[in-house]
Amino acid sequence: MRALLILLAIVVATGGLVAGTIAIGWSRLHRQALTAPAATSDPHARQLPQLHTLTDSPSRSTAVPATAPATQPTVQQNSAPPQAPSQPTDGTILLTPATARIHGYKIRRAGRTEPIITGWSDSQEYVEWPGACRKAGRYEVQVTYSCAPHAGGEFAIHAGSSIARAKTENTGDWQSFTTVKLGTLEVVNDNTTLSLRPTGEIRHALMNLKSVRLIPASAAAANVPK
Repeated sequence: MRALLILLAIVVATGGLVAGTIAIGWSRLHRQALTAPAATSDPHARQLPQLHTLTDSPSRSTAVPATAPATQPTVQQNSAPPQAPSQPTDGTILLTPATARIHGYKIRRAGRTEPIITGWSDSQEYVEWPGACRKAGRYEVQVTYSCAPHAGGEFAIHAGSSIARAKTENTGDWQSFTTVKLGTLEVVNDNTTLSLRPTGEIRHALMNLKSVRLIPASAAAANVPK
């Protein structure tokens, strides 16, 4: 009986020791858990990146900006025809590239202060002035143009059924202009369209055209020296 009591006392003592050990371990873990947040305040401690959650906060705008309208094409400064020069008061008709209607893809108008017709390398392309001859009558035709060596060709000026023909001559270079007389045109109707067209093969380029001038025959005769 006495031995049984001694064994029971040993078991109770052992259980108390185990319980105490568990209690001490739990207490230490609890203290570590409580002191862990304070350890992160150490400036030398490694900071973990923070994850930001997107919210629909009123302070943050989530609207997507509207797509900007397509940019309008820029109009080149020299795309519009320059202003036509004032007409002489003696009945002379001055036709310039500023008022010409261009037919073709290679031929073009260039310059603004003193525009010219250039790029004339296709014999199918031409220029015209609709309704240029306001009054029927007889006109002397003058053409101001330039033509470089080894270039040029034959051309004609049409006014209805009346035609004045000519051939370009070398003026030295494309920047040197000369004025030549082509002959006369008999304009039958008022408001007749005038055109200048190549009539044969073109060598390199027909000409750089600066102007066409129609002088009434009476005014031309008055200017002839006696």
